[in-house]
Amino acid sequence: MRKPNFTFHLSLFTLFCFAHLSVFATGQDSDVIFYRGQQWWLLARPADADSLLSAALAKSLPQDRCQSTANWGGYVGYWSVCGDMLVLDSIRVELVKDGECVDATLPRSFIQQVFKAYEDKGIVMARWYSGTLRLACGKMIRYVHAGWDRNYETEMELTVRNGSVVDSIEYHNRIVCEGLDLESLSVQGRDSLQQGFRPILQKYPQLQGKERIFFMVSDFTVDTQGNLIDIAKVVCHAQQDDELEQQLALEFKRYLMSIRPWKVLYINGKYCVSQRGWSIPIRLSELKNEN
Repeated sequence: MRKPNFTFHLSLFTLFCFAHLSVFATGQDSDVIFYRGQQWWLLARPADADSLLSAALAKSLPQDRCQSTANWGGYVGYWSVCGDMLVLDSIRVELVKDGECVDATLPRSFIQQVFKAYEDKGIVMARWYSGTLRLACGKMIRYVHAGWDRNYETEMELTVRNGSVVDSIEYHNRIVCEGLDLESLSVQGRDSLQQGFRPILQKYPQLQGKERIFFMVSDFTVDTQGNLIDIAKVVCHAQQDDELEQQLALEFKRYLMSIRPWKVLYINGKYCVSQRGWSIPIRLSELKNEN
């Protein structure tokens, strides 16, 4: 049992012109799937892939269920692959009882009624779903506090067409090189980053009187020794003319590429850093006051 969480807040964020807007501002609970005799985390909500089906499910779920920012729907789906068909086996919720959240499995008749258009001989087959599903197990080696943007030691990608699994690829992920990562640098290492970048900023008197500037970076190329080979997208927002902002972006790119080693991961067949995109403010007043 646990205390219910009725606190909701929607944190909307934008990584400007080159990053996507996440629907979920916090890490989301996973569904569960049984595949090839093994239990996996299912980093998706297949029942939400069809808007009408999702709305019907939300309307039918118990109103006294516990919900949180990590599980907006307030339920966990349990799935399996029978033959080659994705099947919904059960749905679990946590119900509020005596001020606590208590786990409960909804009756079989509930999912047969809500998913009756996809039910055949008591089995709910996910024929509404087409796309790629990510399955995961083992130790988590990468985490970003948004949606299912995380990776585990072992992952499986299932390609699904109209509920039928037509292909699968298994990946074995690992940490290749320990070093700086963007998340820790943006929080714990910001002061040292600013100090290192100060001599470059002092070359630009146009920045006098500015409180801060922002850099947004994404699309990294990295080698196995922790060197940044390239950063495809770097944007500076300094409320200056385009030419100056482009020059500052280039300076910041060169500076980041001079830092090594970075933390390198091998994720689903590719070498990468820990985040796909990153933004950081540089407070110019702090830089000018340093001795």
